[in-house]
Amino acid sequence: MKRAALRFALVAALILGGGATVTAEPRSAAQQPLIAAPGQGVFLHVSDIHFNPLYDPSLAAELIAAPIERWDAIFQTSSITAPSASGSDSNHPLFNAMIQAAGRTLQTYDYVLNTGDNLAHDFHDTYVAAGGGEADYDDFVAKTMLYVDWKLEQAFAGVPLVSAFGNNDALCGDYQLTPGSPLLAETGRGLPVVAGDPQALRDISIGGSYETPHPVVKDHDFLVLGNVFWSSQYENACGTAADDPGSAQLAWLEWTLFRERLAGRSVSLIMHIPPGINAYSASRSPCAGSPPTMWTDAYTARFLALIAAYRDVVTDAYAAHTHMDDFRVISAADGTPIVPVRLTPSVSPVFANSPSFTLFLYDRASAAPLNYVTYVQDSSPAGPDHPLWRFSYNFRQTYGSDDYSAASLAALASRIQTQPATRQTWAAHYTGAAPTPINAGDWKAFACAQTGLTPDAYETCTCPGRRDRS
Repeated sequence: MKRAALRFALVAALILGGGATVTAEPRSAAQQPLIAAPGQGVFLHVSDIHFNPLYDPSLAAELIAAPIERWDAIFQTSSITAPSASGSDSNHPLFNAMIQAAGRTLQTYDYVLNTGDNLAHDFHDTYVAAGGGEADYDDFVAKTMLYVDWKLEQAFAGVPLVSAFGNNDALCGDYQLTPGSPLLAETGRGLPVVAGDPQALRDISIGGSYETPHPVVKDHDFLVLGNVFWSSQYENACGTAADDPGSAQLAWLEWTLFRERLAGRSVSLIMHIPPGINAYSASRSPCAGSPPTMWTDAYTARFLALIAAYRDVVTDAYAAHTHMDDFRVISAADGTPIVPVRLTPSVSPVFANSPSFTLFLYDRASAAPLNYVTYVQDSSPAGPDHPLWRFSYNFRQTYGSDDYSAASLAALASRIQTQPATRQTWAAHYTGAAPTPINAGDWKAFACAQTGLTPDAYETCTCPGRRDRS
């Protein structure tokens, strides 16, 4: 994602409504705070932190030997104080700066969502290059997973953390999460929302999925899916080849949704990898062969049918994985939009995107998301050693939407495809303050992925003149 591309001006923030104020520092006079009215709450959504604890290889021996509670003190001894640059995963200065920026933006959140990929890319190779021994590798992976969640818990003390596994979060390798892996149980024991619930701990220990009650809203739960098993790149390399953890997880999801309906409850889905098309890969060879998918087609079809069948239970969904600021819309068979899926941008700038985090406004009675604002790291105002985190945009004000919902996202997707000005605004925010990979020649490859979640639907949007794939 390093191609030269168009850049567009970011849209300033405006006012949401009356009530308590959420401020950010620094903030220009043109930017206004997010407003939470009575009966509304705010939660923090972060993802794809991709933390590399070995950004300074000289610290490796100490980190391997020390408990995670001592890691911060060890990181403070490093001569590397600048946050990670574009093209690299998150180091301690970047991760710490993001946490501090989120804390300055709002003193108290109702909860924090972390939609996965705590581990840096090429984690094993980096570990070996830093002098780590194989005998300590599994323990070091687990400690890094626990450290990322622990840092978030420490920064927002008393605020529940709901955390998911990403494709990099595995002992065996990328896209190789092993059912029953010791890492699953160990990570679960480090999450208070899981550790205190025997059923949740059993579930996460098997496949990385669990259910936990919403901390504020009555009769509403989070269903957290360790859905790397559905990925088209998944390989059970360290497990039993005959197993089908993807089908087993779909069965778990269906049973859980059935139980939720019987109990008169509703759910928010939390996952790392979103359903649909890999838009960036598809943009490299548009209309050439079948578009690359995020998940195996069979799992996608079963999941979409399941969500349509339980549209009265599933209210919203949160994912990430692409590292970019975007969304997906799950629709029923008749095309009716039913579930909004937020794709929050990453903290890691490894794909030439700006480090980012998102604040969501929601209704404390129904759990319905109402709006969101995004903050990005912008190194230019203060120099590379002291980058600033600044307001990027307010969803409803920027796009003129009356609400945040599946219907409003579907309407926005339509406007992105038909209105150049809306398309330019969306493209400008796609990578935060960094140059966007979306240009006049390939924008359809990215825009059509928002609502075209199956190969047929996507091709109908991107290549309408192409013959039927069948």
